[in-house]
Amino acid sequence: MSPAIDVTRAQAQLANGAGLLLVAKNQLNRGRIDVTRALGLDPATPLAFADSLAPLLGAADVPVQRDSAVGAALGNRPELRARAGARRGGAADRIGDPGRTPAAAGAGGRLRCERQDGAQGDLPRATSRFR
Repeated sequence: MSPAIDVTRAQAQLANGAGLLLVAKNQLNRGRIDVTRALGLDPATPLAFADSLAPLLGAADVPVQRDSAVGAALGNRPELRARAGARRGGAADRIGDPGRTPAAAGAGGRLRCERQDGAQGDLPRATSRFR
């Protein structure tokens, strides 16, 4: 190949790169405007990051073993801790019945709710005064 064609090719790549840089800067500015609008700020408000992407940013003190990790996850769920605390204190944990699971299926206008012990029962039809 001749040196002239190499120079022409390099100039074309430089022009293409300059165009891509312009597009990237435009997308950055549009993104900043979108963020300021979403936050209810003036679009001209300068933004600054308050945090960095340090390697330890997403690090957590979680056990490596699966069973230990599952136990730690279940121990950190606030609704399970509240339920265990209510049972220890003797208070009934009721939204109807403590044995009911959150899943319910509707059939014929009535809701069927499966209990944790496998029994099933009907829930009353919900009524509304805004019919």
